[in-house]
Amino acid sequence: MGNLKVAFLTMEMLIGELSEPLRGANFKGGLGILAGDIARNFKEVGINAMCFVPFYDRPWFAKDTRLDYNKFGSFPIEIAINGHKFEVNAHKAFCGAQDVFGLSHPEIFDVLYTDDRQKRLLQEVLLAIVVPRMLKAANFAPDVVWLNESHTALIIPHLKEDPFFARTKILFTTHTPVQAGMEKFYDYNFDKLELAHQLYRDAFINNGVLDLTRGAMVLSDAVNAVSEEHREVTKRMFSGFADKITGIRNGSDARFWTHKSTSYLVNRKIIIELDDLMEIHAQARGEVLALANKLSGLALSEKKPTAWFVRRFAGYKNLYPMLEPILPAICAERGSYVNTNLGVLEGLGMQIVGAGVAPETDGYCLGWMSEFTRLARDVFQGRFAFIPQYTTELLQAGAWGSDVWLATPEPGLEACGTSDQRAILNGIPVITSRTGGPMEYLEEFNPESANGCGFFIDPYNSRTLYEKLRIFSSLWYAWKEQGDERYPTLKLNAFGKRHELDIVTCLEKYKQLMFSTAR
Repeated sequence: MGNLKVAFLTMEMLIGELSEPLRGANFKGGLGILAGDIARNFKEVGINAMCFVPFYDRPWFAKDTRLDYNKFGSFPIEIAINGHKFEVNAHKAFCGAQDVFGLSHPEIFDVLYTDDRQKRLLQEVLLAIVVPRMLKAANFAPDVVWLNESHTALIIPHLKEDPFFARTKILFTTHTPVQAGMEKFYDYNFDKLELAHQLYRDAFINNGVLDLTRGAMVLSDAVNAVSEEHREVTKRMFSGFADKITGIRNGSDARFWTHKSTSYLVNRKIIIELDDLMEIHAQARGEVLALANKLSGLALSEKKPTAWFVRRFAGYKNLYPMLEPILPAICAERGSYVNTNLGVLEGLGMQIVGAGVAPETDGYCLGWMSEFTRLARDVFQGRFAFIPQYTTELLQAGAWGSDVWLATPEPGLEACGTSDQRAILNGIPVITSRTGGPMEYLEEFNPESANGCGFFIDPYNSRTLYEKLRIFSSLWYAWKEQGDERYPTLKLNAFGKRHELDIVTCLEKYKQLMFSTAR
């Protein structure tokens, strides 16, 4: 077959080459981060790819902002939907060495994951019509069209009905078991979706609901989930397609998410020893604490261990409910005891840097932001910093310079998770739920043998999270005050997982799956 030709579709992508606010307008979570990591590494694994993503007209929480993509060039594509003409502009940007085609229409592609359901559906119809047109104009007949999440599924009928794509196969990757991420429409007119005959009506309509995930399951040639656990969950959810569903754990771009000093040694094939890792972390730690202090207006201490989280808030991530009961003890001085909702707990002498945003229409998680802001300002000032932002700068800062990384999703609801991976790539240990991707690589640290690279919140509750933070705090202070080597060893163990979690390792598995699908 030669080089594999792939068309890659996603509704969001972190493109590091875009400046802010353009960059932030076009990704808002793990899928966008993963899509960028994948795009940057297609050439690394010998895949000839064309990538497509909407370019949105404004960021979240900035309804009066209008973004200009014309510096990336622009060529118009005219299409008609139900007699209405639309002019979509295509812009060519780069994500690493990979060209990415961004599609813009200021009224339709106005904001990522709009809560206007009719506009959301129109966004997905436009993407489904424009991408085949662009592939044909480029004379690029892909071996595989790789669809990410069901938002992209409406392209499948257009591919199957066009002889140009007669040899093209469809790979559908589902990235979440959460219903909110499985695109369904209850108010729709199927006859106005520009799809063809009864076959597609039967595939996409389930009990009167336009169900794009089910349609993708029916019509795709291969389906994959993004961890072993997620594969089994997906098989149970879609038991009729169990034989079609495989699992490939996500990875992270080790080059993009690694601190520059580590990259310098890795690129020169210099083996990174324990002393190197600790020296690099000391440098990164100072840099990111300075950044956190600047953005929060606080003065966090360099003499205390610092836990970090940076994320797009979603209910199943469960961060505020897990942290709030134990924050008083986490931030209290060592040797002190404080009353909490879980009873009297010993102070851990730690501090926390948190950052993140909720979708602008998610009242529940917007409440988390308000409470985190209040706690940082009024209750734990100087010990807990909360920054209401979600940027590449903060994502990299947390991965580079935290002492321990926190992730608290509800078990069974996290498809994979990659924030933990970005920390591990830099030798940062993680405390996380026993779910998703970490179940496949993370080994519980044993303070006696010094084996393991992190900690599981198992059983899953706030008290367990506190206990794992207590163990970590003890290890950190034993190293700082007595030269105990267990904390540095924990970091080196984490760093040793680097190759396993690299997106290149993940993409090699996708390449094998796509070759077998395209035969």
